[in-house]
Amino acid sequence: MLDDDTDEVCFCGNSLFISRYSWTALYEVNLSNHKKKRIRGKETNIKEVENTDAVKYYQGLMEVDNEFYYVRRHNGGKRPAVYQYCKGGKDKKIYEFEISPGHDYDEIPVCDSSKIACSYYDNDIEDKRLMIYDINTGKLKIIDLPGDRFNYDFIIENLVFYWKEDSDYISCFSYE
Repeated sequence: MLDDDTDEVCFCGNSLFISRYSWTALYEVNLSNHKKKRIRGKETNIKEVENTDAVKYYQGLMEVDNEFYYVRRHNGGKRPAVYQYCKGGKDKKIYEFEISPGHDYDEIPVCDSSKIACSYYDNDIEDKRLMIYDINTGKLKIIDLPGDRFNYDFIIENLVFYWKEDSDYISCFSYE
């Protein structure tokens, strides 16, 4: 059911949603019959990814109230956006992260419950920031990241957890 290059998974209803390390395609596995099918994107090779602005990346897989959501971004400077998966048609854009083209962003999706996050370096103020969007409330919270932290691992309630680079322990901070 899972390949060696599986990066993210999400259970929703009677399905398991999967993205691979390339992030260029989404797969759905029916848990009743174990059949797997590609539902979004396409398989790409390294040359395609490097040489085109058309490649879409699928990350940040999450389930909220028995609905499947993901973050999609493009090469070429388009902003990352949160989408709600629609099985029989066009997916619904829920929110587009407001990141200026000159800003470097990383670790786009980190999800828990109904929240999804994006960290970025704000060139205007030369600081690292974290945007946390709540799908249920439609509210966005922008906070400065403490210290030199740019990557993080997961969110539970109002706590952001991350690995310290010089430690074997998980650290956290509250964004409320």
